[in-house]
Amino acid sequence: GINVNITCTATGKPRPVINWLRNNATLRSNNSISNGGDPIILTNSTMGNCSISDPASQCVSSSTLEILNSVASDRGVYTCVATNEAGSDSRTVLVIINVIPTVTINPTLIAISPQDLNITCTATGKPS
Repeated sequence: GINVNITCTATGKPRPVINWLRNNATLRSNNSISNGGDPIILTNSTMGNCSISDPASQCVSSSTLEILNSVASDRGVYTCVATNEAGSDSRTVLVIINVIPTVTINPTLIAISPQDLNITCTATGKPS
């Protein structure tokens, strides 16, 4: 599958801390977490000169969630939660992973005329 990146940016004073949830379960920051075989990587960074006493300063946090080699089981509701001493705010995104169809067919068929020949194949994929 492809890599999926979701970036969350938050501003607040004091500087917010960003955490991620997947289907309401916490994902740990700066860890690779197995999810269907390939890791989910969380990368956090800070931007701006954050001074509590300077009203012009910007206290910005950013976090990128990267799903490597995504598969159908990576589907879910991902939530970014930004928290500081003043409170918290969150944003949610639904990740849907479509899977290319796979077709299987019996490779050897013998037909004797004048009989009918039925060929059956099955296909799987997401969406169905």
